[in-house]
Amino acid sequence: MPATTRLGVEQLNDPRRPSDFAFGSFHLGDGVGWMVVLALLTAVPPVFLIVLLYQYFVEVPYLDQWWLLPVIAAQKEGTLSFGLLWHQNAEHRLFVPKVIMVGLAALTNWNLWYEVAVNFLLTAVTFGILAYHVCRFAKLMRVRSALWLMPVVSLVLFSPAPFENWLWSWQMPYYLIAFCVTLLGVVVVRFPNSPASWGIAFLCAMVASFSFATGFAVWLAGMVLSHVIASKSRRTIVSFAWGGGLVLAIALYLVGYEFLSWTDPVSALARGYHFAGYCAVYLGAAVVPTGYIMPAALLGVGKILFFILFYVWSRNQSLRVRLAVAPFLCLVAFAIGAAAVTAAGRSNIHPLIQAMSPRYITFSQLGWLGVLFLLVAVGRERQRFPILRPVLGLIACLLIIDFLAMSVHGLLGMKWFSSEMRKGKAALICGGTDDQIRKLYVQPAQLRSEFLPLLYKHKLSFARKLKGRSEQESLGQFERRNGDMSTETK
Repeated sequence: MPATTRLGVEQLNDPRRPSDFAFGSFHLGDGVGWMVVLALLTAVPPVFLIVLLYQYFVEVPYLDQWWLLPVIAAQKEGTLSFGLLWHQNAEHRLFVPKVIMVGLAALTNWNLWYEVAVNFLLTAVTFGILAYHVCRFAKLMRVRSALWLMPVVSLVLFSPAPFENWLWSWQMPYYLIAFCVTLLGVVVVRFPNSPASWGIAFLCAMVASFSFATGFAVWLAGMVLSHVIASKSRRTIVSFAWGGGLVLAIALYLVGYEFLSWTDPVSALARGYHFAGYCAVYLGAAVVPTGYIMPAALLGVGKILFFILFYVWSRNQSLRVRLAVAPFLCLVAFAIGAAAVTAAGRSNIHPLIQAMSPRYITFSQLGWLGVLFLLVAVGRERQRFPILRPVLGLIACLLIIDFLAMSVHGLLGMKWFSSEMRKGKAALICGGTDDQIRKLYVQPAQLRSEFLPLLYKHKLSFARKLKGRSEQESLGQFERRNGDMSTETK
């Protein structure tokens, strides 16, 4: 096969600028000292996050996480079935996360710290995948300084801004999906003509779909990716194959599915303006503190417009540029898809402020990270309009500053969330009121009658520390502390 038909080799071997494409040419200064500085700056966010998790994580199940307890108990009792793993949680199929979490619980007696560790590890691997492509981006775009965005990638992925997800280990689906969409984009771009790479992409999309309903947005990201990098002769084939995969995922998802009136997507779409507003706020929430609905909505609309402009611009670029920017377009497309899927399930029953929930920031941030790199790419290539480069550079700098500000805002949220969790756990163990226990679960009566007896019976989570007591002693202590709580608030 001629070199000019594969992976943009004609660009990579351009004799006019040979040094621009050699990794050895990326001298960040006059010595290795700059590489050390870059590595240290990149390491700060994950190290700082580890310190925060050690300080603020509270080991106690929270809200929907209690629903996993009967599944873990079934595994302990030898009655675990496929149906328990397949059973939906609200509108979600959490099959893949359930398998992981039940497996961890079997090995650790549901030590929630191990779930936190898996979430952190997934993020670290996601960072590694993105870091690899940042190096390729710097080569392909001939922008050596792009390597200095590596600490920004680290800041976004390890930011405490989505503090709910970090302190609530049940949120593993968010980190699984972020890993899947990142791997999909980078692998396909690295080997665009390989059927194996699209096979990996298909597997990533299926894992994401059966981790959380929002995972279906990965299919949109894959479709955008195929239209950006696939040749005209292959684009139709890839699009039909990818669409067929989506139909298969939906068909499997609906096996045994129970439609819930409060998550009705038809009702959500019928409220057109509210649906659109919810999507916009969701997309802008990652760069605006909670409560500022209008600025978030305006920024969300801006993200959508940026995506459209970037997509049109990329289609007219050389293969070299398209390979560089495709994974970042993939991230922006995914964030938009995630906003639409979430709005379909939530906007019909929630006000716009709910779209600013910190848990959603994980996906929205990925989209803004994609916007940042696309700004760099456009600024590098737009030579006909010199004024455009400083304008785009200013926007990129403001975005980086905002990432830092939102991390500080997330730190404050971590302190508050941890405090609420500690109060709820204390009330649960020491016999608090229903209002206090609602910090952990909305139905205290069900918590007392169904979940807590299972927790103490199998000595799971915080109850596993009662090593010197028998099952009867543990349950007796629980009943003495909580026995009269069901009548206290009547």
